[in-house]
Amino acid sequence: MGIRAFIPLSKRNNPTASAEFTQTLFEGIPEHLRTTFAHFLFGSLAEPSIYGSEIDVAGLQQVERQLRRPVDWSSGAHEALDQLVNQAINDPDFCLDLVDHQLQRGGTYERAERAEALEEALLEGGSAWTVVPLDGTNNWHGSRLERRVDQAYAGQAQHVAAAAGRAGPHLRDAWTSVYGRTPNPSHAYSQAIKAVEVAAGPVVTPNDSLATLGKMIGELKNQPGRFVSVLRGAGDGQARGDISAVEIIRLSMQLLWTSQHDRHGNFDSDQPISVSQQEAESAVAVAVDLVAQFNGGWIRRVS
Repeated sequence: MGIRAFIPLSKRNNPTASAEFTQTLFEGIPEHLRTTFAHFLFGSLAEPSIYGSEIDVAGLQQVERQLRRPVDWSSGAHEALDQLVNQAINDPDFCLDLVDHQLQRGGTYERAERAEALEEALLEGGSAWTVVPLDGTNNWHGSRLERRVDQAYAGQAQHVAAAAGRAGPHLRDAWTSVYGRTPNPSHAYSQAIKAVEVAAGPVVTPNDSLATLGKMIGELKNQPGRFVSVLRGAGDGQARGDISAVEIIRLSMQLLWTSQHDRHGNFDSDQPISVSQQEAESAVAVAVDLVAQFNGGWIRRVS
């Protein structure tokens, strides 16, 4: 989109002052983005007509039902929409939920244009949220809000998921569950493991379609000579203590597997064990790399 951070002239020679425009990400609905969000919401629920604007009554009623947010229709549809947008602008959590809901409706050229324009505005305004197409491509006909991460890393993850075959949906689900509007770290971690299982299974345990990641780790540990990597670690084919490339892959899988501490109940404590946001983000990052390794044929089984 060609958007880059703009630093006001008065701040350009002051690293501390300019950091607000280059490094700071704003949570919620900051003052300088209030009208941007309001404009998007009005546009998504009202269409221009020869009479001024025509309210999307069906869409507004859907918001009432799906977001459990009733509005007062006694003064007509226009007043109902005004009321809803005012509620949203004064309630950041609801506003983000409503924007996310409208983005996911998709379906028309105008909505796709609005989604892309919103992403440009959020990028310009330093929002902690970004608009991402639902299918992981540049098709804006249906999108959602996600927490903004490094664009190069996000692009890499999308590329790996798109090329990962049956592992792709699990990887995309893991990504959405950790960076989406309503994060679910435990589900994200679980889907990250499933993505690796689906990608690694045909290579590590080709005759056992139900093998868990734990069983695959055991196979790599017990029969390391059955597997090769395109990278030659210092321990490959040498009689010394250096670690091999295949062993590094196995250890990454083991780290992912053994760090999921909410997989089983904990009978020693009354406190529930849950996966943290940071743990889930790390797990997804490990899964992206492992799926790429197996899907790309960079680690393979030899007879």
